Formats: sequence, structure tokens, C-alpha cells
Amino acid sequence: MELVALVGDSHTTVQQTTSTSMLPFSLFNFSSGIFVISSTPEFRFLIGQRLIEINGYPIASVMERYREIIPHENEYWVSYQFPKYLKNLNLMYGLGLNQDNRENRFMFQNSQGGVQEIRISSGTEVEDTVFFSKVGEEVPLFLRNQSENYWYEYLSKNHTLYFKYNRCLEMKGKSIANITDMIMDDLKKREVRKVVFDLRFNEGGRSDLLEPLIEELRFNQSSQFKVYVIINNGTFSAGVSTAISLKNKLNGILVGEPTGGKPDSFGNVASFVLPNTKLMISYPTRKLHFIGNENMTSLYPDIPLALDIEDLLHGTDNAMQYILSTY
Repeated sequence: MELVALVGDSHTTVQQTTSTSMLPFSLFNFSSGIFVISSTPEFRFLIGQRLIEINGYPIASVMERYREIIPHENEYWVSYQFPKYLKNLNLMYGLGLNQDNRENRFMFQNSQGGVQEIRISSGTEVEDTVFFSKVGEEVPLFLRNQSENYWYEYLSKNHTLYFKYNRCLEMKGKSIANITDMIMDDLKKREVRKVVFDLRFNEGGRSDLLEPLIEELRFNQSSQFKVYVIINNGTFSAGVSTAISLKNKLNGILVGEPTGGKPDSFGNVASFVLPNTKLMISYPTRKLHFIGNENMTSLYPDIPLALDIEDLLHGTDNAMQYILSTY
């Protein structure tokens, strides 16, 4: 994994094998630290707590060790991927963070400052996209319908059309052509002052998939509505190129955090399997140019707003709050 990471390309990766040695909870790297966002029923009490130490090592030191095996082109992708790599407990042993390959010690801190140690030797993997399953507050828009590649909703109170783009992949029974027709029909029938494209956690797919909708909006756009594009460290590959297209063609205002993907990067991924280990290696086959600037390692927001743990614990979304409050 270290050799592959040395290539310095985020699309060149080693597929991690599934194992019984998986964390029974998932983590996410927020601006204020790494927190538990979902878990198996046994560890629900950890949701919302901050991870501060593993096996006696401060979490910052652990992250430095992991960055050596995480393929990346900027530090934002390391920040986003690090909690995902932590899920595989076998990597702890391989990186020298657990000498005897037995149980791992995780130290957590709660909102009152109290700390507790949890010991884990094995577990069942949980989805890292299912946030805060124990919190009773209203779930923010961008955390709804996570199994759908894309969906939209008209927010009548705010005269805003919200489009969540989770993956750049066509859905069976709900094509982009169908969605485009529905959105254009809504634009004719309703008062729409803002159109929001939310690309947070969109790790890519087909870079041209959303172009029919973008072109329709460009053809029909007037001073009637503004376009906003929400991005974060989890916006990658085709997610980044879509954000660039929305900015260039619809004067989209970028809100959120820098992307984990590099604007001008390699793409069109292929793969092969190593004959002895059976590990799958993915690699890009084409250089893609979207902005023509090799020195720009991330797409940066016009309006910087970091995703915060406290907002989500209370069912709010600071990026959407900002957009809905502007005129």
C-alpha cells in the first residue's frame, strides 16, 4: 500500500480486503476533530464522541502514519479517507501501531470533557454514510436519501430548488433525462430564486452525466435564480469536474470546504488483480484537464464553511443556512 501511495495519484489504489477485524463504529473528520458518526447497537453510546488516542498514540500521530498508505494529491483527501482506513483493524498491526495484533485501545472524549477507553479486537463493519442514528433531531437534507444517486426537492418556504448529487451514476427507473424534465417543469411552474447543487461526499462516476441538466439550466437561466454548489473534502473525481462545470457554465457560487479531488487529475479508471495475493489494483488511464492548472491541487470554495459536529448533532447544516439566508 505504501508503494502504491508513492505514485501520488488518488485514483491509483489497492482495494482493501474485507475482514472480521473491522471497527463496529464509523468515524468522520470534522473541523473540530474525529468523531463517531454511526455504530452497531452495542456501541451507540459512542456516537458524537471525539476520538483522541489509539493504542497510546495521539490521533494526530496516527494520522501521520496512515498518510503514508493513503493515495492522495492533497491533504484534504487524507483528512477524508483517514477515518475510512481506520475501519480495517489489520492495518494497525501492519503500520506498527499494534505490536501483538491483539485488541486495540481507543480513547474517546465526550462533550463534557470526560474520557473513556474502549478495547476492540474485532467487529462488524457499519456504513460510514449513516450519520447519527441515535440523535432525535431532524436530519439535514444532505443526509437524506443516501442510497439514491441523485434526488431533488423544492423548498417552497425559501423558493429554493435543492438537488443532492450523491454519485455520478445513472439510476435505473430515474434517468437524468427524467430528472431534467421534472426540474425544468418546476422552474416554469414555481417561483425559484435559488438552485442548490449539493456535491458533498460525491466521490465520482461519469463526469458528463449531469451535463444535460446543466445545459438546460444555462439555456433557460436568467436573473431569476442564483446557483450555489456545496462541496467538501469528500468531493472527488467526477464530483469535482461537475462542480467546475456548474461554476463555469451557471456562475455557481462554491460553498463549503476544499475538495479532496484535484481539478486536473487522472481518470477513466481500470483495474487488474495480482495473481498471488489476489489484491485488486485500480489505476487511471487518461489525463483529464478541467481548469488547465496543474498547480491547483484542490477546488476551493468561494464561501468557506466547514462541516461542524455541533451543527449536525442539532440537526442543522451551516452551508444550507448560509445559502437560504442570502438574497
